[in-house]
Amino acid sequence: MPCSALNGCLVVVGGDIVCACAQAVGLVSRFLPSGIESIRAVLETASRVCYTIDMQNRNNAEMDTVLNYTFTGIMRVSRDGTVSQAQNRIVSTTQGLAMNERNLLKTDEHGKTTREGIFAAGDAFLGVKTVVEAVRNAKIVAEEMDRYLQEKAAQRAESK
Repeated sequence: MPCSALNGCLVVVGGDIVCACAQAVGLVSRFLPSGIESIRAVLETASRVCYTIDMQNRNNAEMDTVLNYTFTGIMRVSRDGTVSQAQNRIVSTTQGLAMNERNLLKTDEHGKTTREGIFAAGDAFLGVKTVVEAVRNAKIVAEEMDRYLQEKAAQRAESK
C-alpha cells in the first residue's frame, strides 16, 4: 500500500498524469482540467486574494494608527480614507515639551514633563491602557502636582 494511503489520503485530484499514478497505486482520483480557462480562473482568484490581503493590511495599519496615536494629537483623514497622525498641537506649540519614542509626552515616574510646571497623566503619558491604570496614574500625578504647587507657594512666601 502506498505511503499516502497509509497517511489517510482518500482521493487525489489532478491532471492526467497524477490521476494515472494514483490509480496505479490503488487510490481514488478525480481529474481536474488545467486548460487556459482554469489557469485564468486561478490567477484571478489569486489576484483577488492578494488584493484582499493588501486591503486588510492597510486597514490594520490605519486601525493601529487610530489606537496608538489618538491621544497624542489630531487625527488626519485624507479624501481617500487614509488615516494618519497629525502633529500634536500641544507639543508643537509649547516650548520645552518632548515626546518619547512611542509619541507620548516624555515624563518622569511622577508625570513631570520636560517643561517646568507641566504634568501629564493617563493616555498622554501611559498610552492606551485600562481605566484602572489611568486612574491610578492620575492619582500619583495629582499628588506630585500638589507637592509641586505647595513648594512653589512656600517659595513665594519666603521671597516676600
